[in-house]
Amino acid sequence: MAKVGLFTSTTEETTQGTCQVIFGREWRTLFNAILCCNTPGANVEKPQPEAFQYILKLLDSSPDRAVMVGDVPGADLVPAAMLGMITVQVERTDYPHAHLHIQSVTDIVNHIS
Repeated sequence: MAKVGLFTSTTEETTQGTCQVIFGREWRTLFNAILCCNTPGANVEKPQPEAFQYILKLLDSSPDRAVMVGDVPGADLVPAAMLGMITVQVERTDYPHAHLHIQSVTDIVNHIS
């Protein structure tokens, strides 16, 4: 069974507000793990490799079994690729090494079903 993590450089407060608008009040139930830039106890942040390792630990996964979906090469895709994760770039194509480029996060469904 696939696990889904939310890994963001924004604060928990901003993430909560955004996700409530997009997903509704029960948005947290959609994710197996959530890591924001100010998650208590984490003390890690993108693009630190330790941040990627931290979310992988929360998800009980290894890099070779994980996919990083992001838009910013330096913050999202390069660190993930360096750890051996599959990379998917959203809305941009300026990271030519991405395994896949998509227009919207919802497009990922077309590639995994």
